[in-house]
Amino acid sequence: MQSGVVPFEGPYDKFTCVPMTATPWAPSIPGDEGSRNENIESIVWQAHYCFLDVSDFFAQSRPSNLRSLELSWNILNSSWDGLVSWTTLLTTLSLEASGYSTPPITSSQLLPILASNLNLRELTLSNVALSNDAERSAFQVPLPNLKLLSLKGDFRHIFELLHRLVLPETLDDLNLNGIGSTEEEISQTLVPYMRSYFRRDARFQGGLAVSYVSAPCTVWIMVRVECPQVAKPAQKLPFVELKMILPYLLPPDVEEQPLIDMVELTPQEHVVSFDTDFDTQSPERLFSAMPNIKTLSLCGVKLSEGFL
Repeated sequence: MQSGVVPFEGPYDKFTCVPMTATPWAPSIPGDEGSRNENIESIVWQAHYCFLDVSDFFAQSRPSNLRSLELSWNILNSSWDGLVSWTTLLTTLSLEASGYSTPPITSSQLLPILASNLNLRELTLSNVALSNDAERSAFQVPLPNLKLLSLKGDFRHIFELLHRLVLPETLDDLNLNGIGSTEEEISQTLVPYMRSYFRRDARFQGGLAVSYVSAPCTVWIMVRVECPQVAKPAQKLPFVELKMILPYLLPPDVEEQPLIDMVELTPQEHVVSFDTDFDTQSPERLFSAMPNIKTLSLCGVKLSEGFL
């Protein structure tokens, strides 16, 4: 076991605390009076086999130096309000609700948590963004230090949340996993958003590697910078992963349109490497729009005779 890492079993299901120092440490267990705990820097809490309300723990343990918080599975909605008071220094936040046995977090619960943690660098939300609130406001949350953003859930809720966040001009990692997205939503919502995203980040003006993975009812594309314009050893090369799960199988005559939309949202003139296993009916249309390809990897794709 890692030195200084204390696992809990029992009423808290699975709970791991990582103190700020590697010295032996006795965690503060919630009691009648509660105590301010300045040692806990990181908490990973998984509730697979019970329904968990963490508000009592935070109210009584008071982890005032908490930097990283990961909560997953059966977290009750009553947990969220208490997080606003006791999570103000987070740099990493991951909330992954089961999405089945507990209701998703609402925007009126989530946004105050984010607003109280403006130093966030990594934010992961799965099946928690967003359920429909009774009242919707134009309240936006700035996250000026964010470097990694990963969102999974209902396609519409993801983009509702994106429009409520004021993100920095550039991110190092962006992962959007939309469930229930239609081909119209991909074309009308995702494509213009991502085109603007790529234009804002000058790092995507370097040579790009694009991968498309085919799966039933799924449009899945990954974009990474392979050849940066200016070599900077300390510079992080950005990565984008977009995975859209459609609610139904597309008919053969329109099956390739979401693929074309997804490929066309990338800066095609900068693509130097492209690989796919999708047997599109018009591969020439894709490749002709990417004139600077140096590496082409195809699996099960048929090309017209004499095209290459």
